[in-house]
Amino acid sequence: MRKDPFPRARYSPNVAETYDLKRKAVQVFGETAVTHSCDHTSTQDGKETSRTARITHTGMKTRGVGLIVGGMSSLVEPSALSN
Repeated sequence: MRKDPFPRARYSPNVAETYDLKRKAVQVFGETAVTHSCDHTSTQDGKETSRTARITHTGMKTRGVGLIVGGMSSLVEPSALSN
Protein backbone atom coordinates (compact mmCIF):
# COMPACT_ATOMS: atom_id res chain seq x y z
CA MET A 1 0.00 0.00 0.00
CA ARG A 2 1.33 3.43 -0.94
CA LYS A 3 1.83 5.94 1.84
CA ASP A 4 -0.40 9.04 1.66
CA PRO A 5 1.87 11.91 0.45
CA PHE A 6 -0.43 14.62 1.91
CA PRO A 7 -1.57 13.39 5.33
CA ARG A 8 -1.58 16.81 7.04
CA ALA A 9 -3.50 18.48 4.21
CA ARG A 10 -6.06 15.70 3.87
CA TYR A 11 -6.84 15.20 7.55
CA SER A 12 -6.27 18.71 8.83
CA PRO A 13 -9.09 20.29 10.85
CA ASN A 14 -8.43 23.48 8.83
CA VAL A 15 -11.10 22.73 6.24
CA ALA A 16 -11.84 25.54 3.80
CA GLU A 17 -15.06 27.30 4.66
CA THR A 18 -14.98 29.62 1.66
CA TYR A 19 -13.06 29.43 -1.59
CA ASP A 20 -13.20 32.11 -4.28
CA LEU A 21 -11.26 31.55 -7.53
CA LYS A 22 -11.18 34.39 -10.06
CA ARG A 23 -9.64 34.03 -13.51
CA LYS A 24 -7.53 37.07 -14.32
CA ALA A 25 -6.17 36.22 -17.79
CA VAL A 26 -5.77 33.46 -20.36
CA GLN A 27 -3.14 33.44 -23.09
CA VAL A 28 -3.39 30.87 -25.90
CA PHE A 29 -0.45 29.87 -28.11
CA GLY A 30 -1.64 27.23 -30.59
CA GLU A 31 -2.24 24.05 -28.56
CA THR A 32 -0.80 25.60 -25.37
CA ALA A 33 -2.56 27.91 -22.90
CA VAL A 34 -1.41 29.79 -19.81
CA THR A 35 -4.01 30.78 -17.20
CA HIS A 36 -3.55 33.34 -14.44
CA SER A 37 -5.93 33.21 -11.47
CA CYS A 38 -6.28 34.58 -7.97
CA ASP A 39 -7.84 32.61 -5.14
CA HIS A 40 -8.96 33.59 -1.66
CA THR A 41 -9.51 30.85 0.94
CA SER A 42 -10.86 31.21 4.48
CA THR A 43 -10.74 28.53 7.17
CA GLN A 44 -11.86 28.36 10.75
CA ASP A 45 -9.89 26.45 13.38
CA GLY A 46 -10.92 28.31 16.49
CA LYS A 47 -9.93 31.56 14.81
CA GLU A 48 -10.55 32.94 11.35
CA THR A 49 -7.64 32.37 8.96
CA SER A 50 -7.51 33.50 5.35
CA ARG A 51 -4.97 33.57 2.54
CA THR A 52 -4.80 34.86 -1.00
CA ALA A 53 -2.64 33.37 -3.75
CA ARG A 54 -1.85 33.98 -7.40
CA ILE A 55 -1.90 30.82 -9.49
CA THR A 56 -0.48 30.14 -12.95
CA HIS A 57 -1.18 26.94 -14.90
CA THR A 58 0.19 25.90 -18.28
CA GLY A 59 -1.91 23.44 -20.26
CA MET A 60 -1.47 21.60 -23.54
CA LYS A 61 -3.93 19.83 -25.78
CA THR A 62 -2.56 16.43 -26.80
CA ARG A 63 -4.59 13.96 -28.89
CA GLY A 64 -7.71 15.98 -28.16
CA VAL A 65 -7.23 15.94 -24.38
CA GLY A 66 -6.32 19.02 -22.35
CA LEU A 67 -3.68 18.42 -19.70
CA ILE A 68 -2.12 20.72 -17.10
CA VAL A 69 1.61 20.32 -17.66
CA GLY A 70 2.95 22.93 -15.24
CA GLY A 71 1.96 25.41 -12.62
CA MET A 72 2.95 27.53 -9.68
CA SER A 73 1.35 29.56 -6.94
CA SER A 74 2.48 32.29 -4.60
CA LEU A 75 0.88 33.81 -1.53
CA VAL A 76 0.32 37.55 -1.83
CA GLU A 77 -0.53 40.43 0.44
CA PRO A 78 -4.09 41.78 -0.08
CA SER A 79 -2.70 45.18 -1.12
CA ALA A 80 -0.92 43.55 -4.11
CA LEU A 81 -4.20 42.26 -5.60
CA SER A 82 -5.07 45.55 -7.27
CA ASN A 83 -2.14 45.08 -9.71
